[in-house]
Amino acid sequence: MTHIMFLLRVLVLALIPVNAFGETGNPEAIVLLEVEFLNADGQDNTPVRYTMDDLRAMPAVSFETDTNWNAGPQRFTGVSLAALMRKLGVTTGTLVAVGSDEYSIDINLSFAAESEAITAYERTGAPMTVRNKGPFQVVYPFDDFSNLKRNVQFSNAKWQLVRIVMIPDN
Repeated sequence: MTHIMFLLRVLVLALIPVNAFGETGNPEAIVLLEVEFLNADGQDNTPVRYTMDDLRAMPAVSFETDTNWNAGPQRFTGVSLAALMRKLGVTTGTLVAVGSDEYSIDINLSFAAESEAITAYERTGAPMTVRNKGPFQVVYPFDDFSNLKRNVQFSNAKWQLVRIVMIPDN
């Protein structure tokens, strides 16, 4: 099973365009996050593209937490990762979160929901730039869930997020 997931992940990443930035119908709006789906046959569906305004229009979630990569507690604001996926009709599966450097991590959607992960667009009241690990981060309320305060769980956070590929459960 692990071998199949690895091959599927390699296939998914090979099919993803390198640059997820593009334009929506509004020439002023730059796409900052792209969500792609694979159907049960492993074929791509039409990606959904989000601008910063699109994500800010969704219900916001905020929490304060310590991280391994910031000094002191930080207040993160963003969209619940599980709510974002539910809005797209997805309730189970694995998310492949891809950064602007093409480094990716796998996140089980059930785990993301249980641990209240968000796609953060603000840190301590300010938008996150690429220079400070933005424009988006997958982040968890580490202080609220003691089991998240392990290096393996800190590694489930992803900064400079530009793409999410949703792989359905078999």
